[in-house]
Amino acid sequence: MWEAWAEVQFEGNRDPEVVSAMKDVITCLEDMGYQDVNPGLLFTWHSFVSPKDRNERESKLTQEERDLRSALTEPSQSCAKKNGLYDAQDTAWAAELERLQSTEPDTVQILIDEGLLEALKKPGPEIFLTADRPS
Repeated sequence: MWEAWAEVQFEGNRDPEVVSAMKDVITCLEDMGYQDVNPGLLFTWHSFVSPKDRNERESKLTQEERDLRSALTEPSQSCAKKNGLYDAQDTAWAAELERLQSTEPDTVQILIDEGLLEALKKPGPEIFLTADRPS
């Protein structure tokens, strides 16, 4: 499951619409005063990795990076919505999942069974993209 999700994200995030929207998000954050924004510190809720990998990644971050990541959470969400990143990801990730379903069905079957494709195909970006909390 971890590998399938990583592949969907990796390939989906290479989609030209996603790449363009991410550049716009970075520009938006820079316009807010954040400089040299490391995209790896943004949208950490998109990372669906094993606890071991998460702990390993966390241990490599400095306290300054952790603080910056925290400070960037709300501004990055705002910039992502404003610049269509979540919508672009929703479309691209669904397309990648469909592609993998036809070319490597065994790889992504667990994601299909768990309803990921169905969720991505619904109108609007899913909560796992936006990290919006239900009201």
